[in-house]
Amino acid sequence: MSINFSKLLAQEIEKKKKMKTPPSSKTTRTNENDNDEEKMRKKADELMSDEVFFAQFFTRKPIEDWDTYRVHRRDKPDEFIPGLFYVPEFIHEEEERRINRAIRTQKEAKWVESKGKRKILNVPAAPNNENTPLWINALKKALRETTAMDGQNEANHVLINEYNAPAGIDPHFDGIVYNPHVVIVTTTGRALMDFWPKESADEQKEQEPVAQILLQPRSLLIYRDEFNDTNGAYFLRHGIRHSSSDDASKAHPPSVATIIEKGEENVANLNRSALRHSIVFVKKNMGA
Repeated sequence: MSINFSKLLAQEIEKKKKMKTPPSSKTTRTNENDNDEEKMRKKADELMSDEVFFAQFFTRKPIEDWDTYRVHRRDKPDEFIPGLFYVPEFIHEEEERRINRAIRTQKEAKWVESKGKRKILNVPAAPNNENTPLWINALKKALRETTAMDGQNEANHVLINEYNAPAGIDPHFDGIVYNPHVVIVTTTGRALMDFWPKESADEQKEQEPVAQILLQPRSLLIYRDEFNDTNGAYFLRHGIRHSSSDDASKAHPPSVATIIEKGEENVANLNRSALRHSIVFVKKNMGA
């Protein structure tokens, strides 16, 4: 059984943060903590290369109770939206750090410029594809083991999105291009995603979203067909507003819980991260 190095590293960092310090040396201690964390990261790299890390980590237990992660309607808190799930802290900080580094190495790849300041990179992810990066296979393993995306739904295509604020993505519906099961892992940055009704009676009038989720670093979002319900998550329109800030005051509570607990920011006016990366796993339908 391999050592969960990322867990040990996180515990060590947490111990450092909890050290008591005199008020007069608060700034110094903060700087020292930053230095300690950097030293730990360097030590982590010395102890384990990325190649070995991606081969050994991302092991997960099956999520037995997915109901815990369901997203409910904004206007009806007791009613969940079929097929919509949000899992905070799906990956560890050390896993996130190494994934972000892997994404940075893709800078010379064929990124496609999209609307605004969004870039897209298509990554091969078909089974046994030798060109699939190790870190993509590691994430697929975690998705498979938790049952977030397994069996006939397992991804054969991955898209990396890079957003530079205030870039978002217009409301859209994925249609028949994908098997109706999409999984998104957020690494760098945060942004508010809205889910709107699939049809609008008055296109000139902006509708209220039926759900809002603050996609935070290390989180997992799933929207899929469930119960063959055409009013479920996969058939809603979804998007991220083009904005430098987000009003997350009515967002899915677990997605803003840590911000509220810290009390350092106003959830009704959150600064959008300057840079955000999301990794989208889909099963692309052949011929679509």
